[in-house]
Amino acid sequence: MKIKKIIQLLSTPLPSSIRRLIYNLMGNKIDKTAKISTFSILVAKNIIMEPESKVARLCIVVGLNNVHLKAYPKISNYYFIF
Repeated sequence: MKIKKIIQLLSTPLPSSIRRLIYNLMGNKIDKTAKISTFSILVAKNIIMEPESKVARLCIVVGLNNVHLKAYPKISNYYFIF
């Protein structure tokens, strides 16, 4: 499980399309229209992002078991969720 967290942290500076691929390969469910912005930290055991959901820049979401973003929501810039 620690390897998954390390990979999630190391993917932080990568573009959204590459991060989506990495997260999906690790068993998460990220829709192809969902966006994880560069330099946002998203570390959780189970991540589900439905169509058009977005995590904006410089957001930190850590320490959660499940992160589920329904269709069309946005976590705005500079939010910290622990």
